[in-house]
Amino acid sequence: MPADYKFIVYHGKCYLVQFVDDKYSNMKNAWYTPEWEFINFKEHVKQTFHIKKPKNLKSMIALAELLGKPFDFIRVDLYSVDNHIYFGELTSYPLSGRAKFNPVSYDFELGEKWKISPGYWKSGS
Repeated sequence: MPADYKFIVYHGKCYLVQFVDDKYSNMKNAWYTPEWEFINFKEHVKQTFHIKKPKNLKSMIALAELLGKPFDFIRVDLYSVDNHIYFGELTSYPLSGRAKFNPVSYDFELGEKWKISPGYWKSGS
């Protein structure tokens, strides 16, 4: 299975990239900014370090942002094989919204980016 790139997109802008490798046997992941700066926080799986920046990262981010534009939040999963981009899936609620971050402050930092339009919660609309 090729490595998986998961783009965290709020309102059409990518804020975070998760790299996932060896998903079904010995899953490892690492988190990066869109500029490919390593972010030192942990989630529920082993963490890998210093993954080489993919050559087509800018193109993957542009595609993730285009696909994410209609959503207030979406995770866009893409694969890069021989410098070709392949679509994986769109995910509205990764891990059912129950991912645990260490430090927990990162959970709040990400949550601040999620702006819900006024009137969204009004009943009878």
